[in-house]
Amino acid sequence: MSKDRQSQGAGTAAFEVPHQALAFAGRRTFSKRVLGTTAALVVGGLMDPASALAQAYPSKPLRMVVPFAPAGSTDIAARIVAQRMGELLGRPVVVDNRPGGGTVVGTRAVATAEPDGHTLLYGTNTLAANPTLRSNLPYDTMRDFQPVGMVARQPFVLVVHPSVPAETLQQLVSYAKSRPGAINFGSAGTGTGNHLALELFSILSGTELQHVPYQGDGPMVTDLVAGRVHMTITTIASLLSYVQSGQLRALGVGDAEPVPQMPGVPPITKAGVPGYVVGGWNTMLVPARTDAGIVAKLSETLRQALADPGVIEALSKIGAVPAYEPPEATSAYLNSEISRWGEVIRARNIRLD
Repeated sequence: MSKDRQSQGAGTAAFEVPHQALAFAGRRTFSKRVLGTTAALVVGGLMDPASALAQAYPSKPLRMVVPFAPAGSTDIAARIVAQRMGELLGRPVVVDNRPGGGTVVGTRAVATAEPDGHTLLYGTNTLAANPTLRSNLPYDTMRDFQPVGMVARQPFVLVVHPSVPAETLQQLVSYAKSRPGAINFGSAGTGTGNHLALELFSILSGTELQHVPYQGDGPMVTDLVAGRVHMTITTIASLLSYVQSGQLRALGVGDAEPVPQMPGVPPITKAGVPGYVVGGWNTMLVPARTDAGIVAKLSETLRQALADPGVIEALSKIGAVPAYEPPEATSAYLNSEISRWGEVIRARNIRLD
């Protein structure tokens, strides 16, 4: 049993001075005509009011809340996407880091924001885990947010310290089964993505592993490399250099297919633990009741941003892969992840309050 299982000059006017007054008057007359036509179309039912809102959007800079501290992989990914979306929208998208409470602080700030499309949430796996981990969550993931789209995924890799006598995943499972509780695993903290990922590994592999929680991936990886913990699973970007140097041994990746960054390392689901497909993911959301036309405009902007070669390259450098999905598919995915991880959390009796 786990030790703690109980217990981110507009263009200058191109008018000569003598013509400025005339130009302004012309613009004013033109504006009146446009506004009058727009109003007539809306009243006459020929233009959906939502479409009119979307056409005027955005009217000011956007704020993208990242519920993590700066400089981590999630924050970096958010900034890459925010910059390109801002260029496409013609308004800056400013990253606002709001860490705290296991992402609850930043997430709540978006749930209660004005639903005008100018406040975005850059969400992660915690959106799926927190509903079960916390009984007093101050928001409802599916009720209080409207998905804009899936953004990216971050493949996981399972590694062991070289002192563990296992060259393959099957050998690891056999070794752990022969010594129940003798193998421990490190995580970034109780209820984090890699903690839950390894609890699921334990369930599906039929092994009994000891959980050692840390305050973040950094100190956990330091102890893993030193041999003070035996294994972990987390993003490839966090572990790649240690695997390449031989300080850690990679036994499997969480994707259903091989991952280019880990040549020769098989998918866990095909190497001894059928059904095990796990990884990190990022999504973008806005407050519920945001105008549908604005959501559609944001989603299309996100799709275009993620198709940009520069964005693809920048995300790849931090181990992330663009994975755009439209709002409907994103909502369905969130629902399935809440259900999936809820089962794991309840099975292991993990609580954060």
